[in-house]
Amino acid sequence: VHGSSWEIEALAVDQQDARRLYPSLSHDELNRVVFSLPGDIEAGKRELARLTDELETLQQELAHWSLEERLSPLEQA
Repeated sequence: VHGSSWEIEALAVDQQDARRLYPSLSHDELNRVVFSLPGDIEAGKRELARLTDELETLQQELAHWSLEERLSPLEQA
Protein backbone atom coordinates (compact mmCIF):
# COMPACT_ATOMS: atom_id res chain seq x y z
CA VAL A 1 0.00 0.00 0.00
CA HIS A 2 1.40 3.38 -0.98
CA GLY A 3 2.65 5.47 1.95
CA SER A 4 2.72 2.68 4.50
CA SER A 5 5.73 1.47 6.47
CA TRP A 6 7.57 -1.65 5.44
CA GLU A 7 7.57 -4.57 7.86
CA ILE A 8 11.17 -5.47 7.05
CA GLU A 9 14.27 -3.32 7.29
CA ALA A 10 17.19 -3.16 4.92
CA LEU A 11 20.59 -3.69 6.50
CA ALA A 12 21.99 -0.53 8.08
CA VAL A 13 24.98 -0.50 5.73
CA ASP A 14 22.66 -0.72 2.71
CA GLN A 15 20.51 2.10 4.07
CA GLN A 16 23.63 4.22 4.58
CA ASP A 17 24.75 3.58 1.00
CA ALA A 18 21.29 4.45 -0.30
CA ARG A 19 21.20 7.60 1.88
CA ARG A 20 24.43 8.82 0.23
CA LEU A 21 22.75 8.47 -3.14
CA TYR A 22 19.34 9.80 -2.11
CA PRO A 23 19.85 12.07 0.94
CA SER A 24 16.36 13.57 0.87
CA LEU A 25 14.46 10.26 1.06
CA SER A 26 12.74 9.10 4.22
CA HIS A 27 13.71 5.93 6.06
CA ASP A 28 10.82 4.01 4.48
CA GLU A 29 11.66 5.34 1.02
CA LEU A 30 15.26 4.20 1.44
CA ASN A 31 14.02 0.72 2.35
CA ARG A 32 11.96 0.71 -0.84
CA VAL A 33 15.01 1.71 -2.88
CA VAL A 34 17.14 -1.04 -1.35
CA PHE A 35 14.50 -3.72 -1.79
CA SER A 36 13.68 -2.62 -5.34
CA LEU A 37 17.24 -3.17 -6.56
CA PRO A 38 17.53 -5.98 -9.11
CA GLY A 39 18.51 -9.51 -8.11
CA ASP A 40 19.26 -10.88 -4.68
CA ILE A 41 20.81 -9.03 -1.73
CA GLU A 42 24.36 -9.39 -3.07
CA ALA A 43 23.33 -8.15 -6.51
CA GLY A 44 21.63 -5.20 -4.82
CA LYS A 45 24.83 -4.40 -2.91
CA ARG A 46 26.78 -4.45 -6.17
CA GLU A 47 24.22 -2.14 -7.77
CA LEU A 48 24.43 0.30 -4.83
CA ALA A 49 28.23 0.25 -5.15
CA ARG A 50 28.00 0.85 -8.90
CA LEU A 51 25.60 3.76 -8.42
CA THR A 52 27.84 5.22 -5.70
CA ASP A 53 30.88 4.99 -7.99
CA GLU A 54 28.91 6.60 -10.81
CA LEU A 55 27.81 9.46 -8.55
CA GLU A 56 31.38 10.04 -7.34
CA THR A 57 32.65 10.10 -10.93
CA LEU A 58 29.97 12.60 -11.95
CA GLN A 59 30.74 14.81 -8.93
CA GLN A 60 34.47 14.75 -9.72
CA GLU A 61 33.86 15.57 -13.37
CA LEU A 62 31.51 18.40 -12.46
CA ALA A 63 34.00 19.81 -9.94
CA HIS A 64 36.76 19.67 -12.55
CA TRP A 65 34.54 21.23 -15.19
CA SER A 66 33.42 24.04 -12.87
CA LEU A 67 37.03 24.92 -12.02
CA GLU A 68 38.23 25.11 -15.61
CA GLU A 69 39.15 28.54 -16.83
CA ARG A 70 36.52 30.30 -18.86
CA LEU A 71 37.05 30.14 -22.57
CA SER A 72 37.70 33.34 -24.44
CA PRO A 73 35.00 34.48 -26.90
CA LEU A 74 37.21 33.28 -29.78
CA GLU A 75 37.53 29.82 -28.23
CA GLN A 76 33.77 29.60 -27.75
CA ALA A 77 33.08 30.25 -31.45
